[in-house]
Amino acid sequence: MRDFAGATKCLEKVVQLAPKAFEPHVTLVGIAEEMGQKEKVLYHQEMAAKLAKSKFELWRRAAELAEEQGDAEKALQYLKKDFVISKEPASLVARGRLLMELGDMRRAGNAFGFAATLFETLGDKMDFVKETVRILTANKDWSRLVYMLRRVMTEFADQPHDEDFLVYVYTLSTALLFVKKFEEAGALLARFQVDAKDSTSSVGQKLSELSKLTRVFNKPNEEELQKFIASGPSKIDLGTLRLLFDLFIERDEVLNAMTVHTMLSE
Repeated sequence: MRDFAGATKCLEKVVQLAPKAFEPHVTLVGIAEEMGQKEKVLYHQEMAAKLAKSKFELWRRAAELAEEQGDAEKALQYLKKDFVISKEPASLVARGRLLMELGDMRRAGNAFGFAATLFETLGDKMDFVKETVRILTANKDWSRLVYMLRRVMTEFADQPHDEDFLVYVYTLSTALLFVKKFEEAGALLARFQVDAKDSTSSVGQKLSELSKLTRVFNKPNEEELQKFIASGPSKIDLGTLRLLFDLFIERDEVLNAMTVHTMLSE
């Protein structure tokens, strides 16, 4: 039978004699886990991380333990310390996912968006890309969306363009409209029109509608804009109408926004 109590006493004596050593605390973490002493597990893990200073993996493990014990705020603190040392996007991704679970989508978007700037490539991280795009879109964080999806367009330009890719084209084009990059949005949509026409889902129609909308905004022609609005909800996709409404609100064009809102209510 293993003498955990005796081992704990010996190691606590070592801690007293060498208070700056982190290794005894690491061993005490394992013993406390075996004995089911959750509070001591987290205490010794935190002490080991503090004393080791440069070992970010100890902070990451502390975050995992804190999360397991239901202390999300402490886990977030530990992940922050992890990132300060490691500068690794993995710690930001872990932080973002925890913030999502807490319902803090704004901070989750910040974490995911920052992580995206640190990955050398996104090719093998499409699950992360999808999650980040979803969060940034929900947050209407258009600038980060533009940065991230520009990278996606560049990295996947030579690969077959499936439905997921066309959705990214639509999302990037939308974000470009909100940051007033009308010409870039128009060029992007024109570039992928062939793929959109070959699409069997609704994404092709959405891209076609967005192309029309982009052309209208690309040239300051009020007559063209009114003509587009006048085509009515029967000819304009509802998603495009909602986008048009949001764009008018962003531009403080209240009368146009009210017109589109009326169409959405029909």
